[in-house]
Amino acid sequence: MTQWIGTANHGFASYAMEELRRLFDGIKFTQLAAGEIFRMELPQSREEVLAVLQAKEPIFLRHIQPIDRALPIHGNADDLEALSDLVRSARIRCEGRSAAVHLRRAERTPFIYSAADTKAVLDAVLTELG
Repeated sequence: MTQWIGTANHGFASYAMEELRRLFDGIKFTQLAAGEIFRMELPQSREEVLAVLQAKEPIFLRHIQPIDRALPIHGNADDLEALSDLVRSARIRCEGRSAAVHLRRAERTPFIYSAADTKAVLDAVLTELG
């Protein structure tokens, strides 16, 4: 089983999800941002998913990225420390590669840290790692 985050232009997630349902048996979705961002679980391997998407490129799917790890969120500064530790532990995986950080914060989120705070922490860790 593989897990992914998918995006579509605002209001088009249902179309993207329908396209994906036609391509993959056993796919399951969870909405993350209504009409725009969703989580997918597929029984196929990462390689199989990418091969199908390259062979039959969906029209409404904007971005897709695999979920390699997930962290529990508690809504305090410990979250940023855990995220920093996660990035540090991936140092070998990232050596010789460039990285980009893009964060989104859901409206009315209860967390005390902002997307800018989180990005600043991650940028600092990535700079520290070279």
